[in-house]
Amino acid sequence: MEGEGSADAGEVGEKHSNGGEERDIRKIRNYGFAGALLSFLGSFIPYLGIALFLAGIMLLIIAVKEFSEAAGNEQIFRDYLIAVVLMIAAVFLMFFFMGFSVISAGILKQPEHMMGGILISFLIFWILACVASYFLMRSYSSIADASGVGLFRITGISYLAGAISLIIMIGFLILFVARILEIVAFLSLPEKLQVS
Repeated sequence: MEGEGSADAGEVGEKHSNGGEERDIRKIRNYGFAGALLSFLGSFIPYLGIALFLAGIMLLIIAVKEFSEAAGNEQIFRDYLIAVVLMIAAVFLMFFFMGFSVISAGILKQPEHMMGGILISFLIFWILACVASYFLMRSYSSIADASGVGLFRITGISYLAGAISLIIMIGFLILFVARILEIVAFLSLPEKLQVS
């Protein structure tokens, strides 16, 4: 009976005399760390990497959703979900317009149309990626405020800076650093979250 009481306290949270409550977020930390690590590794591994990347993104979505619920702040997950949807749209539209440009250039036998289409497709991707990174930064800044792990705010800012500077190519390096910071940030989450 004593073990069951302890387990319930871990799920519901422990009441404190100051009216606050501590919630166990170790599972969230594990989900987030595993998700960030898998999505990072999946970006560099051929074939199998796609499955690892998608699995990592799903774990990150679960981690952020559960953290949002534990912190009592739905905006955290809402911002993160907007960021994910915008990034999916950015990738889809980029490949769609790129493919359309290549096919059109082949049919019309005008290679210059292909280059113009590729530039437009990258511009669409860049704009959506910047907007997505802005919402990601908002989500991670809120996680930093709720958890006390300031590295989340730095991670969010790095993602936004990396997306903006993609147009001058240095953004790829900044995004590489941001993804490493993301792994460390989730690993740095405390075992308990203080909720007022």
